[in-house]
Amino acid sequence: MDIYSCLYSLNGLTQNDSISSAQIAWIDKQSTESLLNLIGKNIGFTIKLRRKNIGFRQIDLAAHANVSASYISDLENGKVWSNISKTIEIMLILKLVPIRVLAIAESLAKQTLVANDYQGKETPVM
Repeated sequence: MDIYSCLYSLNGLTQNDSISSAQIAWIDKQSTESLLNLIGKNIGFTIKLRRKNIGFRQIDLAAHANVSASYISDLENGKVWSNISKTIEIMLILKLVPIRVLAIAESLAKQTLVANDYQGKETPVM
């Protein structure tokens, strides 16, 4: 099933249904938001796993990155888009390769959306 078939399914439509450009724009916006949300959650999950694996507490990582522990908590909970450069800096502190993390997070997010058949479930598959 391709992404547009999933988008139609999400909205209770078949590809034979005619929909307006406004409806298509709304579907695209919703799918983009869902995808970015899942990518963020996958990145946060990866950062959390790596932090724990190397024995850092949130406060330790925060000190290295010159941010608050609550910032690290937000990051680990998927709020990675507010400052992507800081997110990348934190990945580098943890000896992660940002482009790989982003690529894998995107791939997993897309798989999750397809696997959940766009039923509103947003659980990372990592």
